[in-house]
Amino acid sequence: MNRCLTCLFFLLTATLTFTQSTTISLKGLVRDSSSSLPLSEVNIAIQGVPFNGTTTDLEGNFSITVEQLPATIIVSSIGYLTRIITIKNEGLIDILLQPTSFNLSEIIVRAKPKVDTVFHEPYNVVDYIFSDDQILLLVYKSVSEKYELVLMDEFEQTIDRLSLKKERPISLFKSCLGNLYLNTTYKVFRLRKNKHSVELGEHVSEQVFDQSIKPCLLARDSLLFYQRYFYQGQAIHFYSLVMTGSESDSMVFLPMIEDDQQIIRLIEAAGYRLPWSGDFWDERISGGLQSLRDGPYVLKGKMRMFFPKLYVPVFSVGDDLCIINHLTERIQIFDSHGNLLRETPIDYHRSRNWKKILFQDEANETIYTVFHSKWGEYICPIDLKTGALKEAVEIDIDFTEKATIRDGVLYFIHRNPYAGIGNRTLKKVRLNL
Repeated sequence: MNRCLTCLFFLLTATLTFTQSTTISLKGLVRDSSSSLPLSEVNIAIQGVPFNGTTTDLEGNFSITVEQLPATIIVSSIGYLTRIITIKNEGLIDILLQPTSFNLSEIIVRAKPKVDTVFHEPYNVVDYIFSDDQILLLVYKSVSEKYELVLMDEFEQTIDRLSLKKERPISLFKSCLGNLYLNTTYKVFRLRKNKHSVELGEHVSEQVFDQSIKPCLLARDSLLFYQRYFYQGQAIHFYSLVMTGSESDSMVFLPMIEDDQQIIRLIEAAGYRLPWSGDFWDERISGGLQSLRDGPYVLKGKMRMFFPKLYVPVFSVGDDLCIINHLTERIQIFDSHGNLLRETPIDYHRSRNWKKILFQDEANETIYTVFHSKWGEYICPIDLKTGALKEAVEIDIDFTEKATIRDGVLYFIHRNPYAGIGNRTLKKVRLNL
């Protein structure tokens, strides 16, 4: 008996060793088909194998392991057409990617305006929001003094300060109704602010904040406009609540925006099976799959990299709602009843230099997007009727965060990676030159 067990042990060991030794390393180079220059940060994935992926290095090289040949790889990068290639033999793979039709050179640059500093004190600006004609800043002072709220008037003069030594703040938030909140590591506080001061108000439960306050995007007259994510951000549903003042408040749902392929990959990667009906919106699903569908976004590490949330910005334009749907490459205009009024194709997001940022100047309802330029960034208005980009303004500053436009003035946090203390400053640029 012992002899048989020993033989079985060696047999299993040999089988595992043989299995491990049969993996094949594929190496290759990815280049631009027009210039033949190597491409960095290109995504390389094995078809049908979740999370077996890599990216090219600065010289366009990559290496990825497969179990056997032939193997099919998916090569993709922003600004280039995706290629699906079947590899039958070992050896160096030379891959050429064709640029999409959109080219950043089509952007017409109108001016290079002067960049001014809004907050001159040598502290790190963590976050900021506008409320009425005032600016509220969350700043980090030092290890000993910690964080502080700074209230500035319309002339950018400091009018009040509030020490946050006992708290661990993360960010500021302005609700669709205009209420201000301070989000900390353990609590959410509502802020009480007037023309002369700011102070911490009552504590708001995380459940109320995450489920009722944060999902509200817009408020207009008696209408509240909400969003809800499903399947860890791979699907998004917009809906409006019409406040009638009675218990019979009506709800209007817009069509679901979903990335079907990403949802299927997510279900497989999480170790679940598709419902027998084949419909992953089936009301009869339960257990882990239901939690995956309806639960909050909790992905981390590689899962977060492979399954980022859909980016579908929503803006108010006149009496209508404007949804920038990058998944279907459309600008969609809906009325308050959820009726689709018109669609306009877009392709600016295909550019490799697009920063995946959109914001609106509520004063004139212009929507802007941002691209990397050689020395800084292009700020480009979007023509909602044609989907084309209008004349851009170039700023000679990179590493910008949280851009906001008010009355033709662009505000942003500039992160200087080479500075020490005070490496995050609040800047502004006038776009209406």
